[in-house]
Amino acid sequence: MVGQLSPLQSLGLKSSTRRWTSIGGYSYRLAEVRAPFDGSSLWVMAKSTAFRLKKLASLTLVCGAVLYPLVMYVGFKTFSPRLVAILFGLMAIVGAVLKKCDPYTLRLLAPGIGVMLLCLISAFFNRSHFMLYLPVLISVNLLISFGYTLFRPPSMVAIFAQQTTAITFNDEQLRYCRLVTLIWVIFFVFNGTAAGLTACCAALEVWSLYNGLIAYGIMGLLFTVELFYRHWRFRCYVGLPTDAFFKKLFPPQETSQQRET
Repeated sequence: MVGQLSPLQSLGLKSSTRRWTSIGGYSYRLAEVRAPFDGSSLWVMAKSTAFRLKKLASLTLVCGAVLYPLVMYVGFKTFSPRLVAILFGLMAIVGAVLKKCDPYTLRLLAPGIGVMLLCLISAFFNRSHFMLYLPVLISVNLLISFGYTLFRPPSMVAIFAQQTTAITFNDEQLRYCRLVTLIWVIFFVFNGTAAGLTACCAALEVWSLYNGLIAYGIMGLLFTVELFYRHWRFRCYVGLPTDAFFKKLFPPQETSQQRET
């Protein structure tokens, strides 16, 4: 003999638990009821979904910011300049919305505003030539942002370093950060000039080669040389992922107290 179905089972609803009971020698399966969602559960699910979408949007923006010369080259060869300009304009808007609102990162919003203006002009005239000056605009704005901190300390490199480490820098380290900031300012002057020449006097292939490969190669070389030199000079390790490698290459120097013991 089979027990009668409950209203929930007749509707095809599944339950989270299964229990049986015996009446008069026959076994009956009780109705399986799933606990309903309350408001807090829905709020947690919404926050989790929003967090994942934000991470996905941030990753997409990072990839777009790094690969934008290649994306622009393929876009201009395949689609209309207006469509490419609209795509980059939307990316700039999303990037500005997701950026943290602290006084130091707000200095870097200027490139985003400039990108929006270039995209607006390119979309209006349906011309790709305006978008080719995008790396020039970025270099000029980074030049201003980094150069400004040379006169109004702390320097930009010191700001980045203090955001990733919890140590307090001494005067020698602050002077070193200021010197590295100056080196990056010189690079932005060179890179902006070279990007401008490729935009106005070279083919799209040359523009893509320099801004998508050569410029990144120079930046990577500068960063790598500075990273090795900094660890060789200061030998200060604060728990970064690269510390294990550099500790073997440049062992920490013993302090006077360690020598006495």
